[in-house]
Amino acid sequence: MNAFEITIPTNIGPAIDGLKKWPAEAICKALDQQNELTVGHIQLTKLSKRGPKTLGVVTNRLRQSLRPSKAVASGTDVVSSIGTNVWYAGVHEFGYHGTVNVRQFTRHNPHGDVFRVGSETAKRKDVVKAKSFNTSAKVKKVASGFSVVKAHARKMNMPERAMIRTGIQERQANYAAALGAAWKENQ
Repeated sequence: MNAFEITIPTNIGPAIDGLKKWPAEAICKALDQQNELTVGHIQLTKLSKRGPKTLGVVTNRLRQSLRPSKAVASGTDVVSSIGTNVWYAGVHEFGYHGTVNVRQFTRHNPHGDVFRVGSETAKRKDVVKAKSFNTSAKVKKVASGFSVVKAHARKMNMPERAMIRTGIQERQANYAAALGAAWKENQ
C-alpha cells in the first residue's frame, strides 16, 4: 500500500503547544473535501481519456466505483484514502507481468464453423470465393457458431498506469493548501 505524507513545517515549540489544541475535525473536513475533488480529477483526466498512461472508458464501471473514504483522526495521525472495489483496478494501477490462467469458456462466432466437404478447414475468403464464382467446391456449415475454448495459461504484460496515485500527486499542492488553511483557521 502506498501512502503520501503531507507535512506542514512548524517550529518544535509551537508545534508541541499546537498539538494540545489540534484541530482534528477541521483537518478531516479539509481532507474529505480534497478527496472528493481528487476523485473528480481522476475520473475526468485519468479514466475518461484513452492514452498510454490513462485508461479510457469502456463500461464506465471503474470510473463510477472510485470513492474516497472518510478521514479518521487517531491521536496525531489522520488517515484517509481513495479506492475502488472493482477487482481489475489493481492490475491497471500497479501493472502486471506474468502468467495468468484462463478458464474454459464458450466463444460465439456468428458465421459458424464453415468447412469444405472432404477437405481442410476453409478460410472465410475461400468460402465467399466458392459461393460467388459458383465453383464445384461444396461448402457446408457444420456448427451453430459456438465453440469451446479449453482452459489454458497465457502470458500477460499490462503496463502500470497509476491513475489514482498520479491523480493524488497532481493535486498534492491543493491538499497542502487546504490543510494549512484548516490548521490556521483553528489556531
